[in-house]
Amino acid sequence: MLDVPAPIREALEALYRAFAEVPRPLHLVGCPCCSGRVDLARLAAAPLKDLAEEDLALYAAKAITTVGGATDFVYFVPRLLELLVSNALRVDVEIVLGKLGLAELASWPPALSAAVDGLLWAELIERVRAEELIPIDEWLCGIALATPNLAPWLRRLSQAEPLVLPPVIRRLQGRLRTEWSPGAFWEGAASSLVQLQSWIREAPGGRETLYDERGLFAIKLLPDGALWISVDRERGAGVVETKSRRLTDAESMAVWNGDAETARALAWQVHDGHDEALASDPK
Repeated sequence: MLDVPAPIREALEALYRAFAEVPRPLHLVGCPCCSGRVDLARLAAAPLKDLAEEDLALYAAKAITTVGGATDFVYFVPRLLELLVSNALRVDVEIVLGKLGLAELASWPPALSAAVDGLLWAELIERVRAEELIPIDEWLCGIALATPNLAPWLRRLSQAEPLVLPPVIRRLQGRLRTEWSPGAFWEGAASSLVQLQSWIREAPGGRETLYDERGLFAIKLLPDGALWISVDRERGAGVVETKSRRLTDAESMAVWNGDAETARALAWQVHDGHDEALASDPK
């Protein structure tokens, strides 16, 4: 098995166990135009774990639509997903996971669909914890193409990873604010895209701006994690001074959740205690 983090390795092992009784295709057929470069005989004859990226890449792109059928595809799922989560398959995540939807994953025997869900979840969590924005986009889109409803996955993320979600959601918010173009793959999962956009906008505790109760300053979280402090020195005269610095993860989390005490402390630190408007309250 390829080198992957322990939770993903465990999910892969469970996947192979669940699919152990899935029969090998006796033969594969495909349209001559699309399958000419796919070694169909090797795919049907070689042990599953012996199939390499060069054996499966073109098949992964053509499966079901022009090479083989849904029943054939099920047999190859463990190896395809192993290569995918190991970053060893040069095929778009959305294409490979989209094949699960074409093969009607939701209708598979519960043991098979649960094993696939377990691996997809383990990989998604790993990417969330690493704050890899673009791969998270890809995996959320892929899951949306594989399953009929993205909402349960988003709720599960909110419950399972409240401490690491804020920076990820902030970056996604930033992409939405800058007219993020989700990409063509989302056209096949339009309703799930709406669910994702709603989840991003309504993230629990998702404060982007926190104001001091006296109106002396505001802290704004930006997509790159920067901090802006605005101090109205003349109390209503409209003269505003802005300074900034990077937030630590703990500070970002505190502002995200509306911690006013941390906000005042951050304002004091950024202004080095020299701002007269804040000098009376350095907390």
